[in-house]
Amino acid sequence: GNFAQANINLNFPKNWVNGTSITTQLLQCYYLIFYTNVVLVLMVETRMGIDPTKTWTPRVRPPGWLGRLVGPISPVAFRLAFRTAFLGTQVALAEWFITSGSADVILDLQALTGGVGMAAMTFFIPSVLAYGLLP
Repeated sequence: GNFAQANINLNFPKNWVNGTSITTQLLQCYYLIFYTNVVLVLMVETRMGIDPTKTWTPRVRPPGWLGRLVGPISPVAFRLAFRTAFLGTQVALAEWFITSGSADVILDLQALTGGVGMAAMTFFIPSVLAYGLLP
């Protein structure tokens, strides 16, 4: 109805119970998002040939045109640049949604997440899984 908000906390009064709920959600979301990002960047770095246990040596050459441009660099420098670019992309996407002019950013994010998830689960993930099961 007209009184239902996409953000569930907006449906309840401003009191200490709702404040505690928001604080708990904040801590949980920080934990889940932080460690999800760590897993994602470690997976991508490992696929690129960057050993997560190495720091300054051996020097590695980033894949593709970037490796030809910068040459061999330490794993720490590569991780710093890659993770900064990864986080910068996330911040830019969040800013894009916040400044989109929409009155309800949470509803927009829910629509995007649903659209991406629905496309993945409906179209390409079943095909990839079926291909993986073929002899």
